[in-house]
Amino acid sequence: MNPGIPSIGLLDFCLDDEVNTHQDQLKAALYTAQHAEEHGCCSIWYGEHHQGAYQASPLVMASIALGHTSTISIGTGGILASYYSPLEIANAAALLSCAYPDRFELGLARGNPEATRKSLLWDKRIGEPAAEDFAQRVRAIQALLLTQPEPTVRSVPASAPPQMWLLGMNSLSATLAGELGAGYCHAAFLRGSSSPTHALQVYRQHFQACHPAASPIAALALAVSSDRQNGKACINRFQHNPFFTANMTLPPAALAEELAATAATYQLDRLVLLQAESSYMHRIATVEAIMEIWRKG
Repeated sequence: MNPGIPSIGLLDFCLDDEVNTHQDQLKAALYTAQHAEEHGCCSIWYGEHHQGAYQASPLVMASIALGHTSTISIGTGGILASYYSPLEIANAAALLSCAYPDRFELGLARGNPEATRKSLLWDKRIGEPAAEDFAQRVRAIQALLLTQPEPTVRSVPASAPPQMWLLGMNSLSATLAGELGAGYCHAAFLRGSSSPTHALQVYRQHFQACHPAASPIAALALAVSSDRQNGKACINRFQHNPFFTANMTLPPAALAEELAATAATYQLDRLVLLQAESSYMHRIATVEAIMEIWRKG
C-alpha cells in the first residue's frame, strides 16, 4: 500500500440467503475473512442486526474468525450497546484482546430495542433517551477497559485494550467518539445517515486523546457492488432492505477509482465496504479486483 492511501476493510452481516444452510453461511463468512486477509484488506468487522436473516452475535463471530485467520484485524461493527451490560462487553473484548493482541477491534453502535425485544432482554430500565443511554454505556465500557475504576468489578486483564470504534450516522455519535478518543466510522450505508462531511468534521473537532499517542481515526462505511464481474450482472442483496442503501454500484476499476476519490474528499484513514452482491463468488471476485487496483495506488 502506498503512503497516503487509506486501508480497506470489510463489514459483514453474514446474511443468511435462506437457500444455503446456516453452516454453509458460516463457512462462507470464514472464507471471506481468509480471502480478505490474503488480498491485503486491513480488517473485517461483523455487524449486528436483529431483523431479517442476519447473524446477531458479532462478538462470537469475531472470536471464531480470529481463530481461522492470522494477521488481519477482526472486530465488531458494531455491537448494539443497548442490548448488553457494559461489563459483559468489556469482559469479552478484554479477553479477545488478550488472546489476539493488536488484532481485535471493538466497534459499538447505538441500537434501540423495541418493547417486545426489550422484554426478551429482561431489560427493566426506565426510559432513558436512546442517545443518553448509549453514551453512558460506552463510557462505562471504556472505563472498564482503560482505568478499571471499581476494584471489585473488573474486566479480564489484557496486555493492551482493543482499539475502540463507534459506528454512527450523525454528529451525536461522532461527538462521543471524539470525546472518548475512539475511532469513528460513519455508516453511510444506512438510510437516513447524515452528511459525512459534517459528522467527520465534528469528530475531529471534539477529539481528545485517551493516551499520548492517540490521534483521530476516521472511516466511512459504504455499501458497494460491482455491476459487472466475469460477464455476470450483479443482483443487490440489500435492494429490498428498508435499512440499507447501495452507495456505489460500478465496474471494479471504476469502483476503485470512486473509492479513492471518496477517501481523499473526506481524508479517511479507512474505507469499510459492506458488499451488496448476492453471490458469494461475486463478492470474492470484487474484493480481488478492488484490492489488485488498490495496491497499485
